[in-house]
Amino acid sequence: MSGQSLRALLLFLGILAASTALVRPPLMRAVALAMAEKGLDVRVSVAQTVPHGLLEGVHLHHLKVWCARAGESLPPLFTASRLRVESGLMGTLLHPARPDSVACDSFHLRLDFDHLGKLLTFLPRIKGQNPHRPRIRLNDWRLTLGQTGRKDFQVEGRECLLLPEDHGYRLSAEFTDPRYGPWRVDGFMESHPSRLRLTLVSESARLHPDDLLDIPFIPKEVWQQVSLRGTARIRLDLDIQPEATRYHVTLDSDELDIGVPIAGIQAVGVSGQADVDGRVILLRNLRGSGWGGGLALPESRLDFDKPIPVLTFRAEGENLRLADLMRQPWAQGFNGLTRMANLVRGTASGQVEMAFTLHRPLPAVDINGSGEAGIRGGLQIHWKVKTEQGRVRFEPFFRAK
Repeated sequence: MSGQSLRALLLFLGILAASTALVRPPLMRAVALAMAEKGLDVRVSVAQTVPHGLLEGVHLHHLKVWCARAGESLPPLFTASRLRVESGLMGTLLHPARPDSVACDSFHLRLDFDHLGKLLTFLPRIKGQNPHRPRIRLNDWRLTLGQTGRKDFQVEGRECLLLPEDHGYRLSAEFTDPRYGPWRVDGFMESHPSRLRLTLVSESARLHPDDLLDIPFIPKEVWQQVSLRGTARIRLDLDIQPEATRYHVTLDSDELDIGVPIAGIQAVGVSGQADVDGRVILLRNLRGSGWGGGLALPESRLDFDKPIPVLTFRAEGENLRLADLMRQPWAQGFNGLTRMANLVRGTASGQVEMAFTLHRPLPAVDINGSGEAGIRGGLQIHWKVKTEQGRVRFEPFFRAK
């Protein structure tokens, strides 16, 4: 290249860079942002627009985005300390509202719901067919789920990647929560109709009753009837739509402590599965230690979809302490059984089927079961228990060994 040609090229690049510094920031404000607002049905606020070199693109500082249908007094849908348009100089000049790649720093998305899980936050919607959508990378992201009557629920991570797919975005991320441990997140956002589906999976989540109460959408009554403590593989599926939010939680563990207070059950070192599907809890194949012996619950169901919630389960036990059994809430219908608990020494085995209808102030109990027990003095007891006319009837049959 001749010296004259080199000087001409340098002069051209100098003029181009100077023109970009003068023209491109207002261009981004007046053209790119206006086109984005129209195409996505949003309102955008930017504190500062700064070009960064010929290839790096444009930086938008202190970005705030609202859905165009949201009122002026509502908080923004999301904020970012900086958004970087990374299409390069010519791509941004030729297609200012169609970047190939976008990165957001300190990204915060907030979604608000009413007490029933209906989405209160207005979501943007993509207009037109097959609009151009860039790849998006979120750095230092935070997601806040706010529900009426509960504390805000927040998760945050280092990086989240969103890739265009069909009419929306496929997303993936990882994060470590101080309450529950490490998680993997996958999901899909779409605009026709507005919908956000998220799947959160932890191979070793740490569960504590107080933390479970803070999880949005799941009724607090669920965790008042069933308590979980320990470590489990957990999967949380959320399907967030404008009219309702559906959720499904599955747990699989070899070392949970499970409590069912109304039935007097407190089992430790439990293996098995638990499902929270809407307002129904299913416990399957639970085995652990309780009432001083071995306790198994092949299947239990707590149904809050009924007008009056009902808890049903079948329990099987071996070498259970008689004194512990006699002190349970459901045994109070047998006169003198609690007083006998202070005198009896021995163990029992057997099975019972129980149903608790959660009336207020006291639940109704329906029980049916049988088994055997051995007590001091060489006596073997064969027993039956059942509910008759609203009272628990206990029928022991004694015989010497």
